This record gives sequence, C-alpha cells and structure tokens, in this order.
Amino acid sequence: MLGIVSISFALAIGQFIWGIAQPIFGAIADKKGSYGVLVIGAILLAGGLALTPFVKTEWSLILAMGILSAAGAGAGSYSILIGATAKQLPPERR
Repeated sequence: MLGIVSISFALAIGQFIWGIAQPIFGAIADKKGSYGVLVIGAILLAGGLALTPFVKTEWSLILAMGILSAAGAGAGSYSILIGATAKQLPPERR
C-alpha cells in the first residue's frame, strides 16, 4: 500500500517536472505549432491519470503522477494556451 509519503514524493517530483516541461514544450510549440503540443500534452495527461489507480509501487506512482501527468499538464499549460490564443488576435489587440 502506498502511504502519504510516497504520494507526496510523487507530487513533489510532479511539480519539478511540470516546471521543466513548460519551457521545453513552449519552445517546441514556437517551432512546430501549439496544436501538436496540446495534443501530446492531452495524451500524456490522460495516460498518467488512467494509470494512477492501478499503480502498486512508489516508482510506478512517480511515473504516472510525477512524470506523465505533470509533463502533460506542462504541455497544456496556460503559457502554451495564451500563445496559441494570441496568434489568433490581431496585432493591435495583443
């Protein structure tokens, strides 16, 4: 059984991964476009969330919540969404 310490550790790693993922996915979105980044982020987030109820070990919890879900959330973060939205606005409204 996973305890509060294991869950807290996985979430702490998740915060770290989320912070690292944002500028990486932001750079990719600048070069390749935000649509693909958002799709990849949604897939990563959904995969991490789908795996979370089935984890049995601390390492699998770190993978599901700390890496997959957090990276997916970083790829779909507000900075990517704001950049995609700003491109749709005329320059005088940005």
